[in-house]
Amino acid sequence: MMRKVLALVLGCAAVALLSVVLDPVAATAVKPFAQGQGPLFVVAVSNLVALFLASLGGGLVATAVAHHRGPANLLAALAFVAGLGFALSHKQAGGPGWYPFALPVAGALGTFLGGWIREV
Repeated sequence: MMRKVLALVLGCAAVALLSVVLDPVAATAVKPFAQGQGPLFVVAVSNLVALFLASLGGGLVATAVAHHRGPANLLAALAFVAGLGFALSHKQAGGPGWYPFALPVAGALGTFLGGWIREV
């Protein structure tokens, strides 16, 4: 039981740490491909890419610690439900309307795939 809780906590910590590291890298990498789309589009896409990659790492860490995919799947479900709740409760002014709903999808998909990759 403690291993599962530790896996969940370390998976969350990995997502947070990787997000901090990957956000500026993704912003720099996406910029040449989004010429003419506007700065909000570049920020949205780079955040989605960084979140997906950070979540992938979090799923890998959670599965490695727990030795099975359960905590990564739980982390993916929590990310999706919490993110969707946040997207539904907040209006975003000035940004793409799809962005708040894409965040929980990117986070959940990355975490689930990270757990799956580690287990395979």
